[in-house]
Amino acid sequence: SAIVTKAIDTPLTLARGALIVQLALALLSLIVLKRYPFLRPRVSERSRVPLVSLISSLGLVLGLAPVANDLGVRFAEALHQSPDNMAWVSQIVQNASLREFALLALVLTLMPAFVEEFLFRGVLTGALLGAPHWLTLGLQALAFGAFHVDPAQGIATFILGLGFGFVRLRTGALTAAILSHATYNGIVLASMRFTRPQAASTSTHQGLGLVLGGMLMSVVCILGLLNGNRRRIEGTR
Repeated sequence: SAIVTKAIDTPLTLARGALIVQLALALLSLIVLKRYPFLRPRVSERSRVPLVSLISSLGLVLGLAPVANDLGVRFAEALHQSPDNMAWVSQIVQNASLREFALLALVLTLMPAFVEEFLFRGVLTGALLGAPHWLTLGLQALAFGAFHVDPAQGIATFILGLGFGFVRLRTGALTAAILSHATYNGIVLASMRFTRPQAASTSTHQGLGLVLGGMLMSVVCILGLLNGNRRRIEGTR
């Protein structure tokens, strides 16, 4: 998701700020690829991903979402940060006209999914290919979390980055990671649009059942991706 500040108080300025960030990331990706052309074929090893792998990838990320969000909230509380920042963004999204909301959907949902995945799971992960998978997975997720600057949001996006990175490594393509990222962003944006912002005093912890259910779904989807990857390898022999 795009980095915003409280100086942004209208849908159009929010969209403009998000667009600037995404264009800067896209430019950075192009500069790196031009400087290091050997990375180009590593950005995406495969272009076709089986439907079952796409579904498993989506399930993995959506399963991680409650865990990531809950850890982010708890970390914010531990740092004594105000939890009303998301409520502030939600209010901007809710007050947007239909045309403005469509613009926000583009720059807060679709663009980050393509641009951020291309940079972090494409260029950065491609540069790390050949290293142990656990190291590649951890470093790209750490960079993804650090990009979001805010410590609490960084914790949440680090967890999600692990999911996106695992999907990228197991499918060998950006397709599933982009789809999962866009779907997650879309759900977050829709929840901002159609639910009331929570007050700072209101608990935003995820329910225990939701967290445990999400973890279980993630484990099942991880096993599905591992099994699909094993079949893909055997099929190429």
